[in-house]
Amino acid sequence: ASGYREQFAVDALGIETAQSRSTGRGVMVAILDTGIDPTHQAFGGRVSPYGQSLVAGFPTPWDAPSSNPTAGNALVGHGTFLAGLVGLVAPDASLLPVRVLDSEGVGTTAIAAAGIEYAVDTGAHVIVLAFGSPVQTLSLNTAIQYAIDNGVIVLAAAGNDGQLGCFYPGSNADAFTLVASDHQENFDPISSWCTNVDAAAPG
Repeated sequence: ASGYREQFAVDALGIETAQSRSTGRGVMVAILDTGIDPTHQAFGGRVSPYGQSLVAGFPTPWDAPSSNPTAGNALVGHGTFLAGLVGLVAPDASLLPVRVLDSEGVGTTAIAAAGIEYAVDTGAHVIVLAFGSPVQTLSLNTAIQYAIDNGVIVLAAAGNDGQLGCFYPGSNADAFTLVASDHQENFDPISSWCTNVDAAAPG
């Protein structure tokens, strides 16, 4: 798409230098979100056919709107957006869509936990969790530990609340928690933050 490689993140992250060492070939990144649109031109056929939907009413792992005529479909495209960020950084990585959120971005920690277990068992090397809950649960903590015990990196978003206190699972100390930075490489005031933040990245 026009402008895809011209995003400010390319320079901010030194992507060209990083890609001289690795483009993600041989790495599988699982996106646990609203699914991924496998036809998007940015992905070049790298969306894994082994994706899975764990959300009732959404039979495929694709980033598709609800068939419910009253649905607002407010979060359709979010998973595809995340996959696009991964593709920008690691253009040769394969993308595993695991649908754990409906078209409004609603899910449960139990579904997310099952999604993590599925991603690990399917061979993911990295798992992206860009959603948040106000409460921690044993099932999701256990799943995150299962991923880590199997050598899988778990990335979690701090949240977009603009105040102290990361959303969960970003508040899980075992996850690699990211806050958002702006185009001037400063902390983005819309981002949440907490003591166990590991890094900042363009948001």
